[in-house]
Amino acid sequence: MIKKYIVYIISFVFTFSCYASIQINKDRFFYKEQDKEILFDIRNKSEQKTYIIQSWVSHYNKEDNSEAPFIISPSLIRLAPNDNFTLKIIKTDDIKEINQESVYRVNIKVVPVIDDEMADKNLLLISLNSIYNLFYTPSNIINKSDNKDINFFINDEDFIKINNPTPYFITIAEAKVDNIDILNERITLSPFKNYSIKNKNITKNIKDRKVHWKRVDEYEQTIIATPKELIYE
Repeated sequence: MIKKYIVYIISFVFTFSCYASIQINKDRFFYKEQDKEILFDIRNKSEQKTYIIQSWVSHYNKEDNSEAPFIISPSLIRLAPNDNFTLKIIKTDDIKEINQESVYRVNIKVVPVIDDEMADKNLLLISLNSIYNLFYTPSNIINKSDNKDINFFINDEDFIKINNPTPYFITIAEAKVDNIDILNERITLSPFKNYSIKNKNITKNIKDRKVHWKRVDEYEQTIIATPKELIYE
């Protein structure tokens, strides 16, 4: 007799790993033009469950459905209990942006495998897609330094503007003026872009005009950056 069962699969997208037993050894990915490939490990800490892992790279802009210039190999694996696997990210095509960094999305989809005991039941399976940033650095831009060109501005309406005139993505972990937090969470500034924040606690009457801030490097280390003057516009 053939067993009949119905499997419903619902996909959710998250920016972090939602199956606690599935672990990836990176929070962000950095690919330099001279790299032939970059590696990352994925591990199944479960002692009982097996998962199917599908991985791919997409454009950061969700509306761009064209093929991204990267692949992940292998793109589909079966991860047994207590197993781990090393995956490769490989650049497959030229990238248009040669004077600044660009960013893509690494997608890791996790689907649990149905065991024999569950095969005769109607099931609701949840497929979880974790998303990580992949930063690409072309070889013709200079190496990252102390990012001294970052500037902080404040205007009459108490808006604080953070200006990034560099060709790099810069992640700010913390920024304080007169011991008052500017940011509620860490932010990543795009190359040659501004980021504006409304902060009622910071006005032109503050005593210390220095912005004391910390940035996050590609190794996920938090670094104390050179304090910057808060410039009045």
